[in-house]
Amino acid sequence: LIACHHYQPKQLDYRQRLHSKMIGQLVSGSVRFQVEEEKLQLHQYWRENTAILVRQVRQQNSLAAGLTAETVNLLSINSASGAAICYQGKITTVGNAPKEDYIRELLGFLRNAGKQDVFRTNHLAKHFPPAAAQPLSSGILAVPISAEWQDGIIWFKPELEQQIKWAGNPEKSVILNPDGAVRIEPRTSFAVFIEALRHHSEKWTATECLIASKLREEVLLVIQEQLNHLQQLNEELKKAYEELDSFSYTISHDLKTPLSTIYSFAELLLEDDPSLDRHMLTEKILRNAERMQQLIKDVFKYTRLSREPITPQAINMADLLHQIREDLLDAYRDAKPDLEIGETPTIYGDTTMISQVFANLMGNAVKYSSKREKPKIQILGRAENNAVTYTIIDNGIGMDPSHTSKLFHLFYRTPDAKQFEGTGLGLAIVKRIIDKHQGELWFETEKNQGTRFYIRLKNQPMKEKTLS
Repeated sequence: LIACHHYQPKQLDYRQRLHSKMIGQLVSGSVRFQVEEEKLQLHQYWRENTAILVRQVRQQNSLAAGLTAETVNLLSINSASGAAICYQGKITTVGNAPKEDYIRELLGFLRNAGKQDVFRTNHLAKHFPPAAAQPLSSGILAVPISAEWQDGIIWFKPELEQQIKWAGNPEKSVILNPDGAVRIEPRTSFAVFIEALRHHSEKWTATECLIASKLREEVLLVIQEQLNHLQQLNEELKKAYEELDSFSYTISHDLKTPLSTIYSFAELLLEDDPSLDRHMLTEKILRNAERMQQLIKDVFKYTRLSREPITPQAINMADLLHQIREDLLDAYRDAKPDLEIGETPTIYGDTTMISQVFANLMGNAVKYSSKREKPKIQILGRAENNAVTYTIIDNGIGMDPSHTSKLFHLFYRTPDAKQFEGTGLGLAIVKRIIDKHQGELWFETEKNQGTRFYIRLKNQPMKEKTLS
């Protein structure tokens, strides 16, 4: 406002009034621009700090620490003088915040205040009478970060003692007509009337509310990610316990059997009995020792896969499969299996691990078909979109589908497979390798009709990573 005064009546002509108006408009526009520019800079500063705050929350193990422990904290994204985060029963404050007991009482009020994503007021005492005795919390801005306001973030603004100066008592300008109707009369006195305003804070701006809401969304997203991570860890822990149980069973059962055999035959060797076939006893001891050694080797191989990184590269599947084929034909020379290899599209993965997968699956196919009159095994590859599918088909003993639900579990062997040598770890190793490569593994089988194993892997470069 620009106000000009003169001691005597003075008439201003139109041109003078026009010039005065123009000066007022220029000054007003300049002031308005400067105020808006400062406001925009402040709001941009708050938004940048919000982004920093979200990064801190993701980096910290503790949500409260990420929001309060650093230089950029909950007070860096608005004009509040204090703040509190209430999470999992614990309250953490920063700046000039009320005491913990009062904050818990306030949180109880917010639970009953209705379902709101953002609660704001610059006159808290009007809604929550105990605030009248707490000048640090005359105004609050609050957002929930859990259902029913069990957890939340609250910002505080202190009481702003204000004196409003009126040109005369504003209440006296309103009078009643004789008929009871309200009418406004011109004031006859313009003496300054001062009204004291108590228990009010500076008002919250729309930008402050918007930023608080945005922070709430980001915090909820982080909490959800943490919950998902915990759920994944729980699943992995459950799986580890199951594997530990299987391992304990194997140690107490599978290893105990060859150990007992070795012990018994060793005792027989110590006996001075000329009728004993010592050569046969020694062969049985060696065979059981080899079985124990193979079992220990497979267990070590399986557990090492959890920590071993993937070294992805393009794998020449034709060379790999034909090498495995030659090894199997040598090992099963008596069975004379027919090993047919079809198309061999490229796979991207770790050469050593992929070699283990196909050696296991092709070895099983030959082993479980070896008692057929004409064992036949087919390895067929097919490229499709961004993936390659390989199928290993045999005409072996097959499996009863009712016994295959735990086929990829540690040490599990179907009843029909127990007539063949094995540790029950091969398919568990295959499954873990395929999972590390983010691929798929499944099978089709029918008793006495053979089995088909399917492997689907990417046919494009993978990012080097380690997965458990």
